[in-house]
Amino acid sequence: MSLLGARTVTSTPVISSSKSNPESIFLGVEETTGSRARTVSGAIPSKSARPRGHYSETLIIGQLRSIEDNVRATCGELVFECIVVGNGRPSPALFIEASERCTMDSEKLRKEIVRRTRQFHSRRFIHERITSTKYVVVVERGTLPRTATKGNVRRKAVEDRYRELLDGIYGAFSKY
Repeated sequence: MSLLGARTVTSTPVISSSKSNPESIFLGVEETTGSRARTVSGAIPSKSARPRGHYSETLIIGQLRSIEDNVRATCGELVFECIVVGNGRPSPALFIEASERCTMDSEKLRKEIVRRTRQFHSRRFIHERITSTKYVVVVERGTLPRTATKGNVRRKAVEDRYRELLDGIYGAFSKY
């Protein structure tokens, strides 16, 4: 795929044949902003020239928060607090503290949360979805680790505390 003369956009370095810029030895994708890759010259490559596969191997905090916000919006009467973890994992996992008003048992609550959030997750990349009840964990109210001052749930502390449970959920998948 040729962009701007003899320059090509690839995921591997290529030797430049440009006479106007002899010191530029390698060309290719230099930076990525969202899903828009730019070449060294600043041109946006065609859709077929963009790198294939997942755009991110790790989930960005904004992506995790959008999942949490959706759960709070669609399941507000069922959920007291929720946090999404799964950095470096094949998909996120949702930890839930059930509301006092929730009378469902753990399994029914997990199924209801997945059912209510299914439409939201259908619009996300596969590695950003929670589509199975095995990725929803219901814990006792007040057991998620919180900050001392404001009482916010600490994402990293949840991953550390429930590491063995997460390893069991994901099976033989290595975190890194």
